[in-house]
Amino acid sequence: MLISVSDTGVGLPAEKADQIFEAFFTTKAQGSGMGLAISRSIVESHGGHIWATANDGRGAALHFTLPVAVEGAYESALETQSGAPHDASD
Repeated sequence: MLISVSDTGVGLPAEKADQIFEAFFTTKAQGSGMGLAISRSIVESHGGHIWATANDGRGAALHFTLPVAVEGAYESALETQSGAPHDASD
């Protein structure tokens, strides 16, 4: 699954593109620099990938992918962990 979000802000400085997902990196005077680092951690922990691109004109776009689960995979994983069949209504 691919999700993309874009804005019309000041954009993505090309020379900073490699740094925006690093913890504590920010281009804002009051920014903590943790938002995109946390986002990357969450996306990657679920087997996905996250990246940014500059929009034509103003703004930037963030994109991330996540693997799509096969129907029944959740229940199968629970059975594997517990050794017993799992009722999806639990």
